[in-house]
Amino acid sequence: MRATVVKSGTASSLSANFNGKAITTDITATQIAIWNAGRMPIKRADVLKPVIITLPVAVPILEASLRKVSHDVTNVTLDETAPARNQVGVQFDILERNDGCVIQLIYAGLPDAPITVSGVIIGQHGPQELRYAGSISSPAGQYVKSQRSNRNVGWFAICAGSLFTVLIPFVWHTRRRRTPATWVDRFTFIMPVILIAIGIFLLSSGTPEPPFGFR
Repeated sequence: MRATVVKSGTASSLSANFNGKAITTDITATQIAIWNAGRMPIKRADVLKPVIITLPVAVPILEASLRKVSHDVTNVTLDETAPARNQVGVQFDILERNDGCVIQLIYAGLPDAPITVSGVIIGQHGPQELRYAGSISSPAGQYVKSQRSNRNVGWFAICAGSLFTVLIPFVWHTRRRRTPATWVDRFTFIMPVILIAIGIFLLSSGTPEPPFGFR
């Protein structure tokens, strides 16, 4: 999950400095989850090569912090003494199954800057990156999707109600000649009205949009 904190090139009274130097690029915040997905616990002694989060050389990390830790006994800490400003190390005493942490990085770079995690652990492959295959909609996207869904369902209900308005009386009249009408038949006769009313309601209602739109 990434979010732009400061956008470069926009008119704003907000400025950012790092170690006395002005930052002229975007400033992005991202959260990274690291956990043990295996069955066996991982101890500090099992780490043959430190676990390090790395960004491109031109993307310095401004701040690294722990946002969440599964258990206190894991004793997860961040090592920011790496010689490169674009790296941060992750240390721990033990990670049992499904134990881990969420790390927040604030860096000077674009939201799409590549992030890698490296390290070597006894009996394990290197850290594996998991990516969400879907997409998380923005507020504007969620609004458009909600309105589109309401329109589709609304028009479907109106079309179905209109079709039933033509078919049900014919079927009901034909059946009435053979058997007396029941309460089910009478209820079915008003279904088109209900469907059309639902369709009109969905088309005329929906989540209100801010008068200034989404950005």
